[in-house]
Amino acid sequence: MKKYLVTTYATAEWQCIVEADSEEEAEEKVWAGDYDELNFDNPTNVQDVGLIESIVEQPDEVIDKLRKDYDYVWCNWF
Repeated sequence: MKKYLVTTYATAEWQCIVEADSEEEAEEKVWAGDYDELNFDNPTNVQDVGLIESIVEQPDEVIDKLRKDYDYVWCNWF
């Protein structure tokens, strides 16, 4: 059976509460991680879930490498 790499996309929004004296300070605090995340770090809004961007047939060795690379990334993400 053939294997395909299917790339999908969605638009996701996250919201957080920041205490700051200005928009500039609020932005700095967000980049520094100094905020209270709403919705337990999950998106507060998701749209266009599952729209397909591309479908590309791939050989087994490419699929195996992708699985290995992403398993490594997810293991180190947490």
